[in-house]
Amino acid sequence: MGARSVICSRGNGSVYCIHMKYRFTTVLLPEGEWFVARALELGVVSQGKTQEEAEGNLKEAVELYLEDSFISREQLDRKPVIKSSEVEYA
Repeated sequence: MGARSVICSRGNGSVYCIHMKYRFTTVLLPEGEWFVARALELGVVSQGKTQEEAEGNLKEAVELYLEDSFISREQLDRKPVIKSSEVEYA
């Protein structure tokens, strides 16, 4: 899943904008009548009544997060390690 972001700067009386794309890993989990969507790399979370709505809401939340935060290239480039684990319980 990806989000589009715009970075703008001002100079010489003009505004210059760069449109960027950011690809991230999405996990969707059902929670009652809702779906919770999480962007693993950023820790951004959203929800929706359907999977599609949750994904759309997450994309919007990630775009807002990227526009309002100073995030280093290193933070944006980190990739999650996804593993399956097992524990015993009574």
